[in-house]
Amino acid sequence: MRLNLKPLLVWKMIFGGLALAAFGVFSPMSVPASGYGLMLGLLNVGFLVMTMRIADARAIIDPRQSMWILYVSAAIRFIALAVCFVVGIQGLGLDPMPLVLTFIAMQFAQVMALRGKKRLTD
Repeated sequence: MRLNLKPLLVWKMIFGGLALAAFGVFSPMSVPASGYGLMLGLLNVGFLVMTMRIADARAIIDPRQSMWILYVSAAIRFIALAVCFVVGIQGLGLDPMPLVLTFIAMQFAQVMALRGKKRLTD
């Protein structure tokens, strides 16, 4: 199965770019934090794509193990994002509001990329 990522990446860049531009206009000091949030959103989808490909390849041999790969991947991505948020806010001293809001805006791209689909796997 081939994963079509182009619509998802386009929507993520649109939503992330809009959030980055909004923070750039209304609060220029928040641009680094917003950019970091944008980077986290792209990193998240990159890890998701990588593990989806691994799980798809494993599904041919053992579908149950493929599901475990996805579950473990979700847990690892959640922990990695939490660590990255802490590093950005505490370690780098970035403003939490633009960082989190940009990341959240990018998550709305998931909804837009699913428009017109009957199943999540389409």
